[in-house]
Amino acid sequence: MIQGLQTVAVLYGGASPEAKVSDASAKAIATGLETLGYAVKKINLSSNWIMGLMDMNPDYCFIAGHGAPSEDGTVQAVLESLNIPYNGSSVLASALCMDKSMAKAHCRLAGVGVPTQMSTDNVSYPCVVKPNNGGSSVGVSLVHNAKELSSALNKTRVYAGDV
Repeated sequence: MIQGLQTVAVLYGGASPEAKVSDASAKAIATGLETLGYAVKKINLSSNWIMGLMDMNPDYCFIAGHGAPSEDGTVQAVLESLNIPYNGSSVLASALCMDKSMAKAHCRLAGVGVPTQMSTDNVSYPCVVKPNNGGSSVGVSLVHNAKELSSALNKTRVYAGDV
């Protein structure tokens, strides 16, 4: 156990299509932390989570969510405003990396090689279609031809307007 750290909130779930993925993560994390002697409370990010967090007033938050609001800077901003330490990236890094176009632009500026983005008018195959602001593999398609591209774009736009 880390000295001074006794209570841990494990944040998971939410309205993201990735919420179910985080349920299993949160269960495993909570079990591990309890085994180490921490008092743990799992808090679902679907509703009233900020009030639950304020009522608990944990020493630390373990963000186990996937997608928004766990990975887009929202949870991180709330935790920072409440002065609760947490795992993972900062508000800015989280928000930036959730927006694939912005993350790629910053990587390019830093000299990091990134895949080329294409408009739907100028596609070479095979290609990958992915929501601009999603996480995990939700809405991702590997496309081999124009017919698959049309279907993949429709599928992906269910999750995000920008592809």
